Amino acid sequence: NRGRLNLTLSEIIMTENQGEEDGGAMYIRDMYYYHDNINPKQKFPWEINLKSVTLERNQLITDGNNKGSGGAIYIKIQYAEIKPIIMMSHTNLVENQVEGNGGGIYAVVPGNSAKFSIDSALFQRNQAGRISQGGALYLYLKMDKENTDSPAEININDARFLDNMAGEGGAIYQSSSKTLTDMSFITITKSFFECCISDSINNLAQNGTLMFTNIRTNLHDIKYHETLNLGARICSVAGLV
Repeated sequence: NRGRLNLTLSEIIMTENQGEEDGGAMYIRDMYYYHDNINPKQKFPWEINLKSVTLERNQLITDGNNKGSGGAIYIKIQYAEIKPIIMMSHTNLVENQVEGNGGGIYAVVPGNSAKFSIDSALFQRNQAGRISQGGALYLYLKMDKENTDSPAEININDARFLDNMAGEGGAIYQSSSKTLTDMSFITITKSFFECCISDSINNLAQNGTLMFTNIRTNLHDIKYHETLNLGARICSVAGLV
């Protein structure tokens, strides 16, 4: 089958799993097949749909040289032509842990084609390392091509981020390989942040509950309660908030 790959998980629980490199419970990568000598890599479009999924107390057990990424979920889809669609709804990520980035989710997606949406989700007591990023969510937008008519769209709606912790971006840390302010955007609406802690020992000036770099940011109806940051609640570097 050379059409779109579709992964749908519905009404399942993944708990107390342990990974040794990346992804405590789930590991997802871009895929391709070899077609011919002229155009050897044909890449599969990806669609990932998580509905009413709970990921709880998953973690990475790694050595001192490799901290790993993604306490519960690791996603790495780099190529723009894959045009990934990632949808998560009514999903709970609770008490997942990693020494590297992304206590709950670590995701690398194309900055000029991805559609990534999180709706009605709970992120609670997820933890990345003290010198790492993204207590609940680490998101990296990778540019694969210079020009595109299909900018990335990142939407988070009706989500609760409670008691998550990281060195930077106690709740969310987003970065990209180049400035995307004229191309892609992240929108967060009707979401609540409570007791999300950012406490980097190396970068006390730029850490926050939400940390964005190189992207246009739209925030609507956002509430905070007892968030603790050594910097600001929201940090934006080379971007627009």
